Amino acid sequence: MARVGKIARLPAAVRDELNRHLENGALGKNIVPWLNALPEVQRILTELFGGQPISENNLSNWRRGGFQDWLRDQECHRRLEELAASGPPEFVDQLDAQLQKLLIVELAEQLERLAAVKDPAEQFKRLIRLSRELCRLHKSRTHDLEIGLSQAKSSDFPQAPSTPVQPA
Repeated sequence: MARVGKIARLPAAVRDELNRHLENGALGKNIVPWLNALPEVQRILTELFGGQPISENNLSNWRRGGFQDWLRDQECHRRLEELAASGPPEFVDQLDAQLQKLLIVELAEQLERLAAVKDPAEQFKRLIRLSRELCRLHKSRTHDLEIGLSQAKSSDFPQAPSTPVQPA
C-alpha cells in the first residue's frame, strides 16, 4: 500500500532531497520551513490538504515510515552496485531473481500468520505492512522490466556515429 500523507504525496524529487537532508542529520525545525516554502509543495498542500502546511509531526511520521523505506532502498541499491562491480551481470540478475523469490515466500508465510491474529487493529496494521512490501516487490519487478525493455530497444536500433560523416 502506498503512503498517503502530506510528505508521501510530494513529488519524488522533493522527497528525495528531503530524505538526503534527513540522512545528513538536518533538524526538523530547519526542514519544515524549507519544505513549506517550495512552490511545488505549496501547490500539493493547497490541492490535497486545504493549504495546511507540513508540520514537524508530519516530518516525524515520515522519518519513522517513508524515510526508513528510502534508507532500505538506498542500502539495497548500494549493495547491488557492489555486487554488480564484483561479478558478471548474470550473477546479479540471478541473485535478484532469487531474492525476489525469497521475498514472495516470506510474504506468503506472513499472510498465513495474519489469519491467526485475533485483534482487528493488529491484523490491519500487519496487513498494511504486507501491502507495502508487496508494492515494493512489484515496483522492483516493474523497474527490472523497464530496464530490460530499454536495453532491448537500444540494442535493436543502431547508434548514431560518434563522429560526423564527411561527404565524399
